[in-house]
Amino acid sequence: NEFQPHIVFTINHLEKSLPMSDHTFNVVWWHDFMPELEKQTQFEVRDRDLAYSAAKQLDPLIKGCGFRDIQRQGFCVDTTQFHEDSRLPREDKIVFVGSSYMSRLYETSQNFTNALLEIKEAFEAGVTLDERFLQPIAEKYKISYKYVFWDLLHFVVRDISVEWLCDASPLPVEIYGTGWQKNPKVQKFHKGYIAHGVDLASLYRT
Repeated sequence: NEFQPHIVFTINHLEKSLPMSDHTFNVVWWHDFMPELEKQTQFEVRDRDLAYSAAKQLDPLIKGCGFRDIQRQGFCVDTTQFHEDSRLPREDKIVFVGSSYMSRLYETSQNFTNALLEIKEAFEAGVTLDERFLQPIAEKYKISYKYVFWDLLHFVVRDISVEWLCDASPLPVEIYGTGWQKNPKVQKFHKGYIAHGVDLASLYRT
């Protein structure tokens, strides 16, 4: 009874376990493919339950769960940690921080291999990899569109781009994150894992 907030914020979860009055605003920010969204869980959405989405691909799933109005909220940066410092010496180099998506290629059938090859060749040719291109691939190879978009496409865009960076950059390149040690084109540029927060912010500042 003492818990009477004016507003509650949650991430990737519509909080319904707390005893909130009808006057309390309940804001949820979706930025991942959560099980509730995938299952199209039907939420009892109040007038003061507000949904924010980080990506338009999530919007249909959120609407399918009962939200009528969806606002856009992109990813955020903590400017108390991530900021420039003109007193520090700067280095001319390129830094990429993020894991390889090779682990997403957990399917090994010929259909998956062919679909991946077709997306990779299209990417290298400069084809626009939108739904009009990807949906026929999913149908042709009898693969779910979700896997084609979230796994095959994301692997190609991330890992192939990093390979290009390592191969073609005139500046020194440093790659941080997990999984890159398995990629022979990236191995010698791989500097291991770096923690988010102070270490990463310090690296970016230089």
